[in-house]
Amino acid sequence: MDIQSLTPLQIDALREVGNIGAGNAATALSRLLNRRISMSVPKAQIIKLPDVHALVGPETRIWGIYLRMDGDLHGHLLFLLPEDRASVMVDLLTGRPPGSSSGIDEIAESALAEVGNILTSNYLIAMGNFVGFNLQPTPPLTANDMAGAVIDSVIAQLTEEVDAVLALETELSIAEANGLVGYLFMFPTPEELPKLLGALGLT
Repeated sequence: MDIQSLTPLQIDALREVGNIGAGNAATALSRLLNRRISMSVPKAQIIKLPDVHALVGPETRIWGIYLRMDGDLHGHLLFLLPEDRASVMVDLLTGRPPGSSSGIDEIAESALAEVGNILTSNYLIAMGNFVGFNLQPTPPLTANDMAGAVIDSVIAQLTEEVDAVLALETELSIAEANGLVGYLFMFPTPEELPKLLGALGLT
């Protein structure tokens, strides 16, 4: 099955799965930050691999987390958050006023790595529970660089035949800093995509 041939109904179903994962991740993140956080996936789209750069902006400095998905489904996940928004997250983690940080230092990287681990692992747990699959995340890798460089390094890891990506725009709403928008990219292989759609009753 070609991911680019998905119907609007199938894409919308995948967006809803993303919303379930986002809700689960928001609950875990709320506990970590001790404040109310909501997350949603207002938009899902299928884009060709070369177009991932244009969606984020290749010259945008971002903080990213990458991991592989193992278990009943195999694939790759990449979560990107623009650096200025990641800095706001660091402020919230460290108890500073939002907007105080200017850049990502070693302490910030450690804090963001924990946030990213919580976000991505809870996405997978919720998605797996919803479709009845055992999904296991590998230990995450983090990066703070230009978006183009991070995306290229992930694409270089794709040994399977992957020519398109499911892009889930993710909104994080926090009382002190609304409008944190990131992107979760899922790189499903042609062999694995039918399994996920079949579990959703969409084949």
